[in-house]
Amino acid sequence: MRTITLFILCLELFLSSCVSETKSKIELHPMAQIKSDADVSEYVANVLNGNMLSENTYNLFIPEDIFSQQLDFNELIDGIRLIPLETNEQCLIGEINKILAMENGYIIFDKRNKNIFQFNKKGKFLKRIGNIGNGPHEYTDPYDVSLDTLNKQIIIVDLTARKLVKFDYDGDFVKTTPMYFLFQHLEKYNNHVIYNLGGSYNTRNPSLDQHKLAITEENFDSIYRFMPYERNIKNSYSVERPLRKFGDDVFYYNYFTDTIWKINNVGLEAFCNINFQGNGWGLKINEVKDDQDMRSLFDKSWYFNGDFVISNKYIFIEVFKKDQASSIYYSVQSGKMLCGSGVKNAPNRLISIIFRSPHTINDENDFVSYFEPFKIVRHKEFIENDPQKDQYRELYSLLDSIDESDNPILIVYSLHTF
Repeated sequence: MRTITLFILCLELFLSSCVSETKSKIELHPMAQIKSDADVSEYVANVLNGNMLSENTYNLFIPEDIFSQQLDFNELIDGIRLIPLETNEQCLIGEINKILAMENGYIIFDKRNKNIFQFNKKGKFLKRIGNIGNGPHEYTDPYDVSLDTLNKQIIIVDLTARKLVKFDYDGDFVKTTPMYFLFQHLEKYNNHVIYNLGGSYNTRNPSLDQHKLAITEENFDSIYRFMPYERNIKNSYSVERPLRKFGDDVFYYNYFTDTIWKINNVGLEAFCNINFQGNGWGLKINEVKDDQDMRSLFDKSWYFNGDFVISNKYIFIEVFKKDQASSIYYSVQSGKMLCGSGVKNAPNRLISIIFRSPHTINDENDFVSYFEPFKIVRHKEFIENDPQKDQYRELYSLLDSIDESDNPILIVYSLHTF
């Protein structure tokens, strides 16, 4: 089985996507009538193919023994701290779908329960962002939440109402703007807006249909489209959150390939290539016809599922082999890699239970994850009998103060230089 190498992948994308000549002009109209207090405009936009570059790419060569290794906690972790999120009737979290790190704390998005909560850095509840409703200041069904770090705004994507609702970092309403075409997620990069079009049916704007990604300026003068594809309704597989923002940087994973792309002012550049050295599905992905073919590839191949976190020093990814998973931490400075399935040499039993792969980074470039308190309570007897307990009294005092129905607890950790 051949693996998609960086050269082959970038050559294909270069031939199909690097030309920037104008393809068409489209008229952009609001997709839904929006009530007052909204920024409602219509635009005529140039649609162009975006540039995709392949310089200065990090290459991660996945070792043969990755699923038999374990991460050494002492070698990997420099410091770790826990942040219990306050629990009261105003901020009950059912499930965390997204954590957004801000200078003064965190935004927690609970999609199923349509809740967007703001906490400070110590986990104290500050406020709910927006409310459910049909008014111009409200949203009916929040699908995604993102941060505009340039203008210091919180952007809520309401697919049902076909609009964006914007708040400042204090949670105060700013304005509502319409959606002009369908997309699943968006992120801001400087004055550009990046849209994950995904499998959206943009039949009203066919120039954007069957493209995975689009980048616009805020005034929609031009729309740059990327990664054309042929829609296959028999293959329902996708990945969660292929478009991700860490700090001020935005990245995109073109799912079922081995490359993570970074957004820049002129388009995309290949940031990280994952090389399975013959164990990946390689070019066989192009032969997939339906879900059954896809499941067969999952059973036979190693693969990257699109779960990644990128800081200024490290790249984190997870790779899979049928029913096995392995975490990889890669240093962009040294080119060294630490990887393994599970963690050994944790300093105490509590840490061994709660340690998780990262979900995002905070404003200090530390990794951030979370765990649910009921998982600690489930192992309470095992944890309380820890012979190292007396050395970690402050950490273990959490056991006396939490209830299994409490809100999740954030885990913030920094890495040793390796």
